[in-house]
Amino acid sequence: MPLLTRTSTMPQSLVLFKCLRPRKSLSPRERQRYEQLEKGFIGEKMLENALNSMGCKNITTLFGCLFEVDNRAFQIDCLLLTIDKIYLLEVKNYTGDYYIENNQIYHLKSKNEIYNPVAQIERTEFLFRRLLNETKINLQAQSYVVFVNKDLMVYGAPVHLPIIYHHKLNAF
Repeated sequence: MPLLTRTSTMPQSLVLFKCLRPRKSLSPRERQRYEQLEKGFIGEKMLENALNSMGCKNITTLFGCLFEVDNRAFQIDCLLLTIDKIYLLEVKNYTGDYYIENNQIYHLKSKNEIYNPVAQIERTEFLFRRLLNETKINLQAQSYVVFVNKDLMVYGAPVHLPIIYHHKLNAF
């Protein structure tokens, strides 16, 4: 059975920025948001291309899934559906050098803390499991943060973290 995929589509907010950008000058805050959205979308396309090139069989991929459970909305970048398990993937297109200290992630040069994507995927997995329970779907869910950019280095990352780096994607 070939890989069935629902490709990643450009988020509406990114489409809006792409339409506005030639027509008006974006504020620094708007420009930063536009660049984040664009980089995230490029990351999802990178993952999509990698998955398609692997020729995975018996897997359905869904990108950009939005759910709500207990009046809490949550978004999943990519779902991999197999016969017995659902994989939740949080795609990050980070570049540069980072380090982990006391379960926090910092940019190596600036020392600025960034939002920990592992904490983000743990919240998402919790809510997704509640959704599976509510809908009486009896499948195991497992989540990972996928760093798709080869120009990323994370120092001091414990091996037990649910992280897949670019160079380990094929093995996953």
